[in-house]
Amino acid sequence: MIASPLPRASIRCCLLLILAFLDARLLGEDAAALPEESRINGRWRWSFTMPDGAESHPTLKLRYDGKTLTGSSRFRHASETPIASGRFDGRQLSFQVLRQANDRRVVTRYSGVFQDDKIVGKIESNWDGETRTYDWEAKRLPDTPEGTWTWERTLGEKDLDVTMKAKLEGDKVTGKVSNRKRGGLDILHGRFKDGRITFELEGKIGAVEFTSKFEGQLVGDNIRGKETIKSQGVVTVESWEASRAE
Repeated sequence: MIASPLPRASIRCCLLLILAFLDARLLGEDAAALPEESRINGRWRWSFTMPDGAESHPTLKLRYDGKTLTGSSRFRHASETPIASGRFDGRQLSFQVLRQANDRRVVTRYSGVFQDDKIVGKIESNWDGETRTYDWEAKRLPDTPEGTWTWERTLGEKDLDVTMKAKLEGDKVTGKVSNRKRGGLDILHGRFKDGRITFELEGKIGAVEFTSKFEGQLVGDNIRGKETIKSQGVVTVESWEASRAE
């Protein structure tokens, strides 16, 4: 006996369920699927005593793609500088930061061992004109959505640069999302738990109202997930990837 084919509506329903299941798995397993070595990715901070006795708290952003270690270092506000000659082999890492100070080229070399949430090693720098060596212990800063994030969104035939400024209080996310063409929209129903962020936006484009629901997994300086847009009874799902700006 030959089985009769399933109705088209049933087939469509099954496909939607399968896609929803796969999307949820990808969203939830994004962080867990990362190789161990990629845990070097993220933001790091340490304390440093200047030659004049002043205390400084430099920060470092690192990203390892399996071959190359890149990132940037910030010694003080508005002084972010890309790192150079980055290397990462097992748990050993090294890189340089090149700066100009009073018409003089300052070279600072970092080397250390990465383990758990610490990097322990040495800093070698000619900051004051003479090469000196210092102990270095950097600690990972927690991965939170607090800060400034950017992403691109296509609207019709236009590409828009979107900026989100987010604050975190407990597990509640607040702030605004804006672009160059429009004023900011308040973040609504924002939550952050176990590395997962969700929030909603409500607004208008001309006379057309819309709501957008964002869901994503935060990994280092990136959030990857999806945006569900509802407008005039139509639901659209787009991929969403935001990068930390600061």
